[in-house]
Amino acid sequence: MHQGEEQVKVGGIGLGAGLDESILMAKKMLGLNNVNVIQGYGGLSEQYLALKQGELDGIVVPLIGYEQHELFREMYDDGTAHVVLELGGQEPAEGLRFLTEGVPKVRDLIEDSQDLKIFDTYIGMLNASRIFIVPPETPEEYVRLLRDAYADTMADEEFLQEAQEVGFLITPLLGDTAEKAFRGVLELPPDEEQALLEIFTK
Repeated sequence: MHQGEEQVKVGGIGLGAGLDESILMAKKMLGLNNVNVIQGYGGLSEQYLALKQGELDGIVVPLIGYEQHELFREMYDDGTAHVVLELGGQEPAEGLRFLTEGVPKVRDLIEDSQDLKIFDTYIGMLNASRIFIVPPETPEEYVRLLRDAYADTMADEEFLQEAQEVGFLITPLLGDTAEKAFRGVLELPPDEEQALLEIFTK
């Protein structure tokens, strides 16, 4: 993936889809104006097949897809598919880190300081995308108990193994870190909110 005149067709689902937003963010941050997001695919299974058949030049996938989708694993292992760019965010699970060895990260390639700020805001939104909340009047001791119970569950090896077996990659944000990330999304400055809106709706 590079800047240039040749069009690069990347698969997408539709407006608001998380993986579509990822490629739109990378396109904007890195000036990849030759990237054309082809939306309308029903999901990643259709995109893997389109990539294999040469209908698409690339797709955006979570790394856990290597374990979840046989076609992705097959194409990566036989060398017909390569990981060329990493969006960033949380570090991949230890068993999947080989997929990103030597792969450039979007954040490291951003030169403009304002773009970097917007990108970091977006990553914060990704990290806080699935949250558990309680009403504001909940007693602090209950909040602490819930946070401790959640942290213990996220550290339980049996739970993590079962989650992995059914295709879930657990990368939790805990306690104060999760609250900070969520508040950061709720309290976006108007200029950053507008910039994100323009990236994802154009």
